[in-house]
Amino acid sequence: RSIVPEAPWYLRRPVRVFRVAVLGFTLYQTGKAAGHTEALQDPDGMVKTLVKAILESQHVSSRGAKPEAHGADSPLQVHVKAVGERVLAATRAWVAHETARLEAELEAAKARGEYLGDL
Repeated sequence: RSIVPEAPWYLRRPVRVFRVAVLGFTLYQTGKAAGHTEALQDPDGMVKTLVKAILESQHVSSRGAKPEAHGADSPLQVHVKAVGERVLAATRAWVAHETARLEAELEAAKARGEYLGDL
């Protein structure tokens, strides 16, 4: 039954669509508020639930999750160690370069009289 029974179909249909949209939005907001309330009441439980959901999405069972152990001489460990050493060497070189560049800029600022000292 329509709200306005004597209204033509081209007025009743938009009213019906509007009511369904408002009902859907109301249900969405109610569920969202309930989720927020649940998260605020038990934040640690919510974090555990999220972690469990992420692990399950990656096909890792919480009961049977046993990470694969790799020995020190396994190809994966050798590769990780080599890459780590290269990244560490590159990082040290970059830090040394940036330190030298900043020190040169500081000396140039002192020579121009723009250095205000340690504030």
